Amino acid sequence: MPLNDDDRRALGAALSLLAKQNTRAFDDALWLCFGDRWWPLRRLLVHQGYITLEGPGDGAPALTDRGKRLADRFKKSPLSVA
Repeated sequence: MPLNDDDRRALGAALSLLAKQNTRAFDDALWLCFGDRWWPLRRLLVHQGYITLEGPGDGAPALTDRGKRLADRFKKSPLSVA
């Protein structure tokens, strides 16, 4: 899924929330920023090993080690909002 600069900022912000274990805010940020694309993006993050889904149903997202490295790269990026 191609991401423009605004998308990368939004994904970085969402991953930052997940790094703080705020799973609800992570899903909300994806939904608010990506609209109908949020669910495919979430599945892509799982498929590529950036997040796992823990628990029943669709599961609560959690960062993997690979996801933590991606979140750190977003923090250090010139596109970072922080």
